[in-house]
Amino acid sequence: MAKKNRITAIVVIMLSVFGLVEAKSYPAEAATYPLTILLTTIVLSVVLLITKPRVKTKSENIVYRQLYGMIIFTIAYYMLIKVIGYYFATLLYVFVSMYFLKERNLIVLATVPVGFVVVLYCVFGLFLRVPLPRLTLF
Repeated sequence: MAKKNRITAIVVIMLSVFGLVEAKSYPAEAATYPLTILLTTIVLSVVLLITKPRVKTKSENIVYRQLYGMIIFTIAYYMLIKVIGYYFATLLYVFVSMYFLKERNLIVLATVPVGFVVVLYCVFGLFLRVPLPRLTLF
């Protein structure tokens, strides 16, 4: 268990450092929140890395396949945003994530991603008028 905690902490630290580099390119006002979250994530990962677990957990309770799968999906999502646009990438990411996490109800699989993207569009596109990455395939 301790070995898996160390590996997880190292992976999360590396991803957070990547996020810090990306967030440094944002305007100062927009960078404050992501920098705070990423720095907090790094601190907590370092704590996980250097401490011993106090409670023994059964390893079957923790599904590392799902954890690492979601990390891979999130990295792919980040890259897809620049290629196919924010809304379509988000729709695909939510659908694939739900299916990967064992949601099999077709109504839920169809409505939640679409509803989520519609809410995002209404809040950020219509209400706040925040420009989000568009489709760049063509």
